[in-house]
Amino acid sequence: MPRRAVLNETRNEHQLATAQRFCATRNVSVAMDESELLERLEHLQEVALTERIGPYASKQLLMKLQTFLNEAQEVSDASVETQSTGMISVIVPAHNEETVIVQCLESLLNGAQPSELEIIVSCNGCTDNTAKIARGFGAPVRVLETDKASKIVALNAGDEVACSELMFYIDADVVIGFDSIRKMAVALERGDGLVADVRILPEFNVASSVTSFQATSWLVWAYYKVWTQLPYNRTGVGTAFYALSREGRRRFSVFPDVIADDGFVRALFQADERIRVKGAYSTVRPPANLWSLIKTNTRSRLGGYQLLDQFPDMPVLDAKSFREILGFLMKSPLLWLCMPVYVFVNWFTRLRARKQHKSVKPFHWERDESSRVQGRFDDKPES
Repeated sequence: MPRRAVLNETRNEHQLATAQRFCATRNVSVAMDESELLERLEHLQEVALTERIGPYASKQLLMKLQTFLNEAQEVSDASVETQSTGMISVIVPAHNEETVIVQCLESLLNGAQPSELEIIVSCNGCTDNTAKIARGFGAPVRVLETDKASKIVALNAGDEVACSELMFYIDADVVIGFDSIRKMAVALERGDGLVADVRILPEFNVASSVTSFQATSWLVWAYYKVWTQLPYNRTGVGTAFYALSREGRRRFSVFPDVIADDGFVRALFQADERIRVKGAYSTVRPPANLWSLIKTNTRSRLGGYQLLDQFPDMPVLDAKSFREILGFLMKSPLLWLCMPVYVFVNWFTRLRARKQHKSVKPFHWERDESSRVQGRFDDKPES
């Protein structure tokens, strides 16, 4: 079936009219080859966030574009990007993630062959049904359980039993399709880099039955409107998902006991050893309210302070000067109305992180619970 027919067949008449009106206002054609469509999808998702267009129009278009991309298994250089990569090991540390683990695993498994993938759900200190739900998927999902609630313990436990040397680490609340996993694996095996990540898109950029513009505080939306446009978010190592090649994984033996495992990994590699794979992306649910956003950002910044304490000789990569960020924002008038929110969140989280860093009390992991909606998914039966 022609590719445009695949796209059109997924729309009803009203949805198509909505999508065409949206395309017309943005000067976008829906008749394009896959490589161009892939780039356009990322652009449209940024537009949906940056301009906060009507959620119905943006969701319908983005949902259909994503459906088209999922059904069209290749991009313009498909002969290279879909070649066999062997076994891929994906480690998912999980602490009480029963409300999000289903979507995470279903997305990873969609399109994967049994010989391509092993998923290790490393449950740590869980008191809910996370392990039971994960076991319900059967092979290639494996479940480990430890009593201690520690992401680092979970990561190291997963490493010990993983069969592949090509290692992927993903938080349980992140959604990424196997097509993106495969593209990253090919890029790493090809020697493009030693560590890879993908574009992270807040979920209210795409179709969702839970998180939407209405469900997310406009203050959080304003923060992400700025955050997604900053240059340093287009390169580097992701904060919730990253992958290591065989050589890259040999840079360290075990994960140290730190808050920011991603920051530790990032600092091990020079800029030319890190890649962001084109055409691959993941989605995450942003916090639903400002306080939840502040807590998660505080934890992230505190993790950076801890790394400087434990590894004073470790090179600090991707340092972000507040003056440089403001300079960039001043050149972007469309972002000016959102700048006060972004500046306040960064100032306040820096203040909280410094206070916690100086405290002698043990660190309390401040997790965002607002994006983990209770009862979102039905439990899968234990097999």
